[in-house]
Amino acid sequence: MVEACDPANPKVIRASAGAIFSAPWIRLSRAAAERFLKKSDRPVYGLESPKEGRQGIIFNKESWESFSGPLTMLVGSEGHGITLESDFTTLTIPHEAGLESLNVAQALAIVLGVIYLWK
Repeated sequence: MVEACDPANPKVIRASAGAIFSAPWIRLSRAAAERFLKKSDRPVYGLESPKEGRQGIIFNKESWESFSGPLTMLVGSEGHGITLESDFTTLTIPHEAGLESLNVAQALAIVLGVIYLWK
């Protein structure tokens, strides 16, 4: 997988204020990630703009309250989106129509913050 930043980079660790030590994460090759997602018994959501032919939901309190238990959240680069071929449900954050898109880091921060506050 192409990474924009190494999660173990000292600047990343400092910026996370230590949260990286309590959040589970793993590094996988593209093939290993595809295998993991196919065998996973968790729902898989991809945080991206809606794409034709892909099931999607709008991220809001009503839709999120229906979820329970562990899940897998995929995020991709801002330029290319999620490039895995696995099946997942697109999770879209509503925003002003005049905006092209949300920054991927900010979008993920919104989703994780809201999940933490709502659950």
